[in-house]
Amino acid sequence: MILTLCLLKVVISAMTAHLDSPSVQEEACWALYQFTGGGLPWARYQNMVSDRGGVTSALMAISEHERSPSLQAAVTALLGNLVFHHPPNQVTISELGGIDSVAIAALNYPDDVSVQSYASAFLLKMTMEGLNAPQERQFASNVISSGGARAILKGMHRHLDHCGIQVLTLTLILTLTLLVTLIA
Repeated sequence: MILTLCLLKVVISAMTAHLDSPSVQEEACWALYQFTGGGLPWARYQNMVSDRGGVTSALMAISEHERSPSLQAAVTALLGNLVFHHPPNQVTISELGGIDSVAIAALNYPDDVSVQSYASAFLLKMTMEGLNAPQERQFASNVISSGGARAILKGMHRHLDHCGIQVLTLTLILTLTLLVTLIA
């Protein structure tokens, strides 16, 4: 456990020290993505990353390097892991502008499969945790107002042959429709 904490500190420190380097930011985000469980996030490691500044570092990276689609994908993948079944991280990331940042990435890179896949997954995770929770309704409103829904739909049309993007986008649109109905 001590080694794990030391490695985590090194990765986040590198992100802080090398904010101007998209390659350092990208590799650090992929390392944190893997650390938090890769495709199946673990709450214990989500907490470790968010408690040590990983959320803030990732959001700084996505806003500082808007011209790097591979970095945008890495940050969006990490943010998706951090919000998966983790309401405190969902609130924090939303309050720090994470929904807007991911929407901008998706709007800027409609042809990039990785950005579209991770962005649609992130936005879905932000809105689908519990359809009765007030915060998901607020997140849904943020996804719509930020242009996230429009960006994901544009990506869906650009990647008609990508099953994952199609399924994630359709599920997101269904979820947004249900949540907007609850808001009204």
